[in-house]
This record gives sequence, C-alpha cells and structure tokens, in this order.
Amino acid sequence: MNSCYLNELGKELNDNFRFVTLYQALFCNIDYIINQTPNEGEGEERAWNYLLTRWEKFANKIDGKRFSEMYGQVLLTRDVDAFQRYLTKMLSRIYTERPETLKSSEKVEIRDVLRFKNMEGFISYIAEKRVHELSYKGMREILEFLEKRHGLKVDCCDSKLTTAIEFIEVRNIVVHNAGLVSDLFIKRTKRDDLIPDEPFPLNMQYFSKTQQDFRDVAESIDKAILEHFDLIPCPHIEYDEDV
Repeated sequence: MNSCYLNELGKELNDNFRFVTLYQALFCNIDYIINQTPNEGEGEERAWNYLLTRWEKFANKIDGKRFSEMYGQVLLTRDVDAFQRYLTKMLSRIYTERPETLKSSEKVEIRDVLRFKNMEGFISYIAEKRVHELSYKGMREILEFLEKRHGLKVDCCDSKLTTAIEFIEVRNIVVHNAGLVSDLFIKRTKRDDLIPDEPFPLNMQYFSKTQQDFRDVAESIDKAILEHFDLIPCPHIEYDEDV
C-alpha cells in the first residue's frame, strides 16, 4: 500500500519514461520510417520527398550529443520536480496529521500565535513553516533530520540513495548553474571524479539508467513514512508499462 502522493509521482515518472521510449524509437528510426512509407499518389510523393529533404537538412545540422543532453535535462528536471512535490506533500502530512511531531524548543512569537482563531490554524502555520525550511535542504540532510528528530529510518540500498541524491543535485545544477558542476554538487554527491565548472555528462542513457533507482528510493521513503507515522495509505495502483 502506498500513499496517494506516491501514486501521483509514479504516474508522472511513468509518463516521462514513456516519452523517452517514444522519442528514442522515433528519433533513431526516422530515416527508415520515411523511406518505407508507401507513396500512393503524386501529392503524397511530393509531401514525403519534402519531409525527407527537411529531415536530411535537420540531421546534418543537429548535434546529436547536444540534443540528447538537452532532452535528458528536461526529463530529469521534470522527474525531480515531481519527486520534490511528492516529498513536500508527505512532510506536510506528517506535521498536520501528527502535530505532536512539531514539538521543539524553538521559540514562537506571541503575535504569530494570536494571528489564528484556533489551534488548527496555528498548527497548519507551523507545519508549513517547518516544511518550507526543510525544502531548502538536500535529500540526505532531510532524511538525517527525520531520523534524528523523529526516529524515522528509511530501509534503502546505499547505492540507490546515492544515485537518487545525485539525480536531484544534477537537476539543481541544470536549473541554477547551466548544467555545470559546482563545488556544492561535488560536496553533496561525493563525485570527486568531476571538475568544477565543467558540464555534467548528462544524456538520455544516464536518465534511463538512473530513473529506476530514483523510483525505488521514493517507494522506500513512502513506506517508511506511512509505517512510522501510522498514516493512511491508498490502494495500490498498477501502471501499464507498455508504450
């Protein structure tokens, strides 16, 4: 049994992977598709000849490696954004459905308390504040915080967690640093083999290879949160893997 939010994440990851498969099938076989299409009349023949000419011009000009890199950036970013939305929703569930987890020695201004008519409004405010603060941390830092503060332990393979963390950090340098490796990236991923200010070697193959580990980590986190905080799951949904 999963959370509803994990089901939403799974659907989006599947849609992204399906797009990758279709892209690879079309892009790698476009010459065959064009040349094998029957020409039933003069108009159809002119249309296909025009399409073939345009494709040849496009294929001669495009940098296949760069094109693959750009698509990988787009899809990886979509995956990570979907995961971060999922994690934000799950953290919000923890602090609103189990408000006792908000207990801390943190000081609260009286004026902030008096803004609300009831305890529910105040709890929602503090929960949102806590989630917002956590959203600026890396995934490893978030998991360490949840373990230290709430005793949550995620049963996940270290190599998969490392891959998932790198997946997220790659998204961050794509969005904030033009895809160039940064010192912070190396610190968080332990990728000492990479050089600061050099492009991260991202392509479609990297995306396809790492997405499953990313999905597995999300499922491990979901299972741990549901069980540890005794949150209500949703019925399991089977996704159609066929394109």
